[in-house]
Amino acid sequence: MVRRTGESGTFLFAVNHTGTDTEVPLDTPGTELLTGERAAGRLAVPGGAVRVVRLDR
Repeated sequence: MVRRTGESGTFLFAVNHTGTDTEVPLDTPGTELLTGERAAGRLAVPGGAVRVVRLDR
């Protein structure tokens, strides 16, 4: 997981390199940009998948 902040906001990038689904904690809610779903508390990251969340300010 990595967090990046710029002029467009703060983004969290989560990459799951395993074949097992996992969840990562979110300290700030936001919108998952690949699915359009809201994310709060925990972010589900399926095995082999990537999630990108624009965190609320």
